[in-house]
Amino acid sequence: MADARRYRSASLKALRSVVETSATAGASLHNGLISTQLGGAGVGWVVVSAGLNDLVDAVSLGTSLDLDTIVGPHDSGRLPDVIATAVREGASVVLVGYPIDARFAAGAARGQFNALMDRYAAYVMRRRELGESIFFVGMHDVAYPANASHFSAGGHRPSWLGGILIGSRVARLMSATLPPAEDAIFEATDAPFVCELEQLLASAERPASLAECTVLELQGALGRTALMESFNMTLNATVETLIAALADSTHRTPRLDTLLLGSNPQLAHDGSGRALAAVLRGHRTVRHLDLNGCDLTAADVSVVASALLTPRTLADGSRSPAALTSLALSFNPSIGAAGAAALAEALRENHILAKLHLSSCSIGAEGASFLGAVLAAGGGLGLEELTLDANGIGDEGAREIAEALRKDNHTISLELSGNGIGALGIEAIARAITPAPSEPTATTLQGWPSIEPRASALRSLNLHSNDAGDGGAAALAEMLRQNTKLGSLGLWDNGVSRVGAQALLEALDANRVLTRLSLVEHNDVASMFVDVAKRLDAAVARNAEAHALGGAPFDREGQSNHAKALADHPDAGVWSAYVLPQATRY
Repeated sequence: MADARRYRSASLKALRSVVETSATAGASLHNGLISTQLGGAGVGWVVVSAGLNDLVDAVSLGTSLDLDTIVGPHDSGRLPDVIATAVREGASVVLVGYPIDARFAAGAARGQFNALMDRYAAYVMRRRELGESIFFVGMHDVAYPANASHFSAGGHRPSWLGGILIGSRVARLMSATLPPAEDAIFEATDAPFVCELEQLLASAERPASLAECTVLELQGALGRTALMESFNMTLNATVETLIAALADSTHRTPRLDTLLLGSNPQLAHDGSGRALAAVLRGHRTVRHLDLNGCDLTAADVSVVASALLTPRTLADGSRSPAALTSLALSFNPSIGAAGAAALAEALRENHILAKLHLSSCSIGAEGASFLGAVLAAGGGLGLEELTLDANGIGDEGAREIAEALRKDNHTISLELSGNGIGALGIEAIARAITPAPSEPTATTLQGWPSIEPRASALRSLNLHSNDAGDGGAAALAEMLRQNTKLGSLGLWDNGVSRVGAQALLEALDANRVLTRLSLVEHNDVASMFVDVAKRLDAAVARNAEAHALGGAPFDREGQSNHAKALADHPDAGVWSAYVLPQATRY
């Protein structure tokens, strides 16, 4: 019971953190439900998750659950009653599905699980047609039983990482519904337009149904058989309609920029994913592709990488670069090292892809080696965001990634959570992003009249749920004494004691760049060493305040802004006057 409470607390804390930072200021989590007043929008939100315990009880007893008790065909049942109350009070509601765990992996239990999710989706669609602000966010692609890092020790409750994944998806939906601030400045561009499965099905008869779409949201949609049947469409016919629409990009999808196909394992099982990759190669406008949780294999990824990440040879012999700028392939545990090798090969000549997400793909140290080698050799020059959470890369894989970071001057965000990386691997990464002796350091930067720093471009490093210990913390502390660019460091759940926390605290005496440090949670620091925890928070808050006060430490002519910052804010003190560098790359 204690473990269950601990994991539930961890996942809720992670979910709350994501919503608060990603959705809007003021978001909070209360009693298992997120409820928030979105700043400036005047719209209350409630996030609801219901019915799972009933389903679990039925599974444990070997019986079937009467789904009508949760949500009936005429919007009766406990869940509609709860949501109706929130809607009457003027709230917008997000109904959240569930990650698949071992209890619902197969058999009758999986059938009950799918039936409940279908009912959720159908219920929300009916209420939205009546003008109610209700949204359904499917979560069955967030994790699979094989992804142990996303679940508690018993495999049933989300871990902190599972909470982050759930919270991220909810936060994205909440943020997408917010009206722009009145004083926001936008570049001149066509307005975004999101289409879903209904518009795709309608396009079989009316091709123009997709003509205005910039985003096609089909996550988990190929499992919504009730809606397809209402259009007299089968799964195969639906996929064929999608392929036909993408093939005619000039007329049917001329504005399509983002294609979200996550949580559709059907694409891998019948080879449709490879056909989609082939037709997307010739599409004129698609830049963002999500294939998370589609049961892709290494062979599937090889086709995707070859079709969508390698330059094309045109009829005149010239080379046309690949179009994708972001590719999400997370939660496909069959990708493995062979799939990572295929991606690495495609990245050799690719300078366009900016984001690659490969969480929980079982690439291991070997896959990390393939990716690290190609980045170190100059491949993937456009890659700014690399996500490799929960891949079991260990110290060996971390060293390979570190070698890439030594030569890589473009990656801004690196996610390596839940990879079993120990002190040796953490030390390798810390050394890789420490400036060389000839480069400016956090200690010596003030007073330099004109410099051009070259240290690692990394702005964000996430190492949650690894095994850094005090040795790894000490290595990171030494790096922070000199690094002038890293603004965010994640160290949740790393076995850091007072010794490691004290080393980080002392390093922050010199560092004026770090404005976000996630350390206190799930280490010994908060409960046992409150004084150190508070001082760490204060040091990071000091940097964040300094960042808010200023701009960049140097103006466009390379002159120091240090004196100017002191003049503008005489009460700030010498250290607070030093501010975080802007996000421009050197």
